[in-house]
Amino acid sequence: MADNNPSSSNHHVSPADLNDGVPYGLRSLSQDEGESYGNADVLQAIGFLLIFFVVLRYYRDTVEKKGSSRLGSEMGFLENMRKVFARGKNVKRWILYRALSDTSWYVSLIYLPLFVAEVKGADQFVLGGMTTASMILPLLLSIPMGWLADTIGRKKVIYIVTPFYALSILLLISATNFTTLIISGFLQGFFMLGLVTQGAMTQEFVPTYLLGTWWGVLSLLSGGISIIGPIIGGIIWSFFGPVFVFLLILSIEASKITLLWLSIPETLKMKSI
Repeated sequence: MADNNPSSSNHHVSPADLNDGVPYGLRSLSQDEGESYGNADVLQAIGFLLIFFVVLRYYRDTVEKKGSSRLGSEMGFLENMRKVFARGKNVKRWILYRALSDTSWYVSLIYLPLFVAEVKGADQFVLGGMTTASMILPLLLSIPMGWLADTIGRKKVIYIVTPFYALSILLLISATNFTTLIISGFLQGFFMLGLVTQGAMTQEFVPTYLLGTWWGVLSLLSGGISIIGPIIGGIIWSFFGPVFVFLLILSIEASKITLLWLSIPETLKMKSI
């Protein structure tokens, strides 16, 4: 009698044989997805090329317009770094503020969807709804909040938007239904509004000819935090629990406001800091 047990068979299983065991529809779907990703990459490359040629053709260097590019070109990298940090204590304090803000952002970026899916049991539609809801406030209020920052001051706008972002985290932690999660996502748009004002303040801490070096320092800092922040979040998630990751975010936001209130001056209408 023939042995029909697959484990006792010496027959070699080829990739083609494995494919035969997969429904044709799934194979077609996989192939279609691969083609879609390839098409998206091509479109992205075309978009970057268009941006490159538009910038090359229609834009000039803003430093040259101010007549200070010669000064920037004569200074080496280390000299530029020295001049950035020589701007005083406010620059160093703002670097600390940005470090706290970036930590909050990267930890939230990684662990908020995970928390919503694993702890709150939300599906892809709720996650998509939260993301869509978070874009509504930036879409509607970016220009009004920018005008407000130019009118009453940068710091006051940050004071206004940060409590609403903190409220979104509290709602996320305590949510018992998907409606509350969507509301939490909507309020998370206030964090994006805060980033707009934060960007305006960042520009005002150094003169124009040092902006490249200044943003380079901040980008280096942000890159490091993008690695360290999620690791810290993972440790907290594993050893203390998922909720404590978001309590960390709340404590960071409170620290940001305290630092801004006590030690960082208002940059609106200040000629030099």
